[in-house]
Amino acid sequence: MTTETNAERLERIEFSGEGLEDEDFEWLIQQAERVQELEKQLNETKALPMLMELEKRKSENARLRKALEFYADDYKWFEENKGSPFAPDYRMEIQSDGGDVARQALNGESP
Repeated sequence: MTTETNAERLERIEFSGEGLEDEDFEWLIQQAERVQELEKQLNETKALPMLMELEKRKSENARLRKALEFYADDYKWFEENKGSPFAPDYRMEIQSDGGDVARQALNGESP
């Protein structure tokens, strides 16, 4: 058998009008398997950027959740947990923060 390209071999098989030879049949199976492998690789290549974006979003979600938990903590809002409101250095943790935790979280920093 002469050396032929894949395209030439496929064309010969398509238009021969005869039955398939064993080696042609095996070649077609190999080509189908190769197509499956290439499709798998293509799907994995497409998935990688999506997985990277997902990890980025998970990290951002965790950072923002931590900031929200800081402000949602009931303990930080009750004056009786901070000593006397008449003391000169009296400030609740929420007041002392001045929004820094939220700004850090929104800027991509861990609070």
